[in-house]
Amino acid sequence: MQFIRKFTINQVFILLLIALFSIVLIFSYSNYPSSDDFGFKYVLDKCGFWGFQKYYYHNWTGRYFVMFLTSLTHPLLYKSYLGYKLVPAITFIVHYTALLVLLRKILNIKSLGEAAGITALIFIVLFASLPSIVDAFFWFPAAWYISALSFNYLFIVTLFRFYNTGSFNWYLFTAFLTIACSGLLEINFVLTAAILFAFIIDDYIRNKKINYRLLVLFIIAACCIAVSVTAPGNINRSKVIAEIANTQSSSRDLNFAILTSIKYLFKEHFFLLIKGPLPWLLLSLFFIEYDKIGKWKCNLHPLLLSLALFGIVFLHYFVFYYASGIDIGLMSRSVNGNIALSVIGMFLLTIYTIKWYNIKPIRIKYLKNVLYIIIILSFLFSPNMTSAYKNIRGRDFIAYHDEMESRIQFIQQNPQDSITVAPLKFFPKWTFYSDINNEFSNEVNQTYAYYWRLKAIRTKE
Repeated sequence: MQFIRKFTINQVFILLLIALFSIVLIFSYSNYPSSDDFGFKYVLDKCGFWGFQKYYYHNWTGRYFVMFLTSLTHPLLYKSYLGYKLVPAITFIVHYTALLVLLRKILNIKSLGEAAGITALIFIVLFASLPSIVDAFFWFPAAWYISALSFNYLFIVTLFRFYNTGSFNWYLFTAFLTIACSGLLEINFVLTAAILFAFIIDDYIRNKKINYRLLVLFIIAACCIAVSVTAPGNINRSKVIAEIANTQSSSRDLNFAILTSIKYLFKEHFFLLIKGPLPWLLLSLFFIEYDKIGKWKCNLHPLLLSLALFGIVFLHYFVFYYASGIDIGLMSRSVNGNIALSVIGMFLLTIYTIKWYNIKPIRIKYLKNVLYIIIILSFLFSPNMTSAYKNIRGRDFIAYHDEMESRIQFIQQNPQDSITVAPLKFFPKWTFYSDINNEFSNEVNQTYAYYWRLKAIRTKE
């Protein structure tokens, strides 16, 4: 009992984070590339490096920096199944590290241990709140919706550095990240533009003049966003989504985009936030002495900050629906990005409100610890964690791994022009794999066959 009492609350959250990371590693054992992944390899080999960028810009998406990074980092391009299994761990570590750097800068936390504990606390709340862990960590194309936010965290850090020091080197670094973030996903470029706009307004209020270096960054962001939004591939993707959804709705219906965005912001988004451990985390902040945490450098009023935060989320919904123009729920990977931003944003907003209004901590003995226990229990019994327990107990992920390895060995031992393999029987919830079908002519089957140097492949009927 004395040994347990030696742990600080920060250490408890760090231990929980390590346990969570261990669970992610366990399911990485059965993480395999899916249909889109094989498509990347096929296009890169057929079109070359720069042809890859051109192909996707004209045929699928204007997210130029995502596709650039994909063409450099996707494990399947290097024929590495082991590398694909490392994707969840790398995504986990990168996001946590970038969030740690962001919080240390914004909250001015001197102690690395304290910053690590606070970041671990936010991370487990974020993890418990996400609608799809598979899309957040395990499937490479979808994991960008979470990992891409790391670029925005670093962008904010470098922008603060430049804003406070005026350093030209930090300005160049910020300009690079402005270009990068404007070519990632919709949530990233909306966030980038909003942050730059907030800094321009804040500087104008302080100094009664426009900061032209910040304005140049905003113009760069606007131009890059225009390049991304106007890509021919966006319209092509919206048509494909419309066919899947079996709807003939227009892909540029402004009224539809506004109304649907409002509906999802209030009906779905807030509901996802409220039913998770986030409310308990925010409540706990009023019972903690935060004198050791410095003030946020950009002195926006909390009301303006809250409007900016949820304005960004709304605009992300709007951009998505304006691009797709169809009456379907947002894909879980898009919701993941909004939820992650809101969890972190609401945490910062609450702390800044406490600082702005100089709210004194409420001193009720043991209540802070009770709230921490509720947060921990909410995390441990969240739908994501209970799903993990069921998958570990049922061992479906091991059966799935064995099936995949058996198929790979069968293909390697039977180098024929055309081959038929057994269909998969196990699809654990913590793994994403869109399997091939029983038609040799199917596009997915063709890219799969190309990867294994076959003429054609299919599953048994």
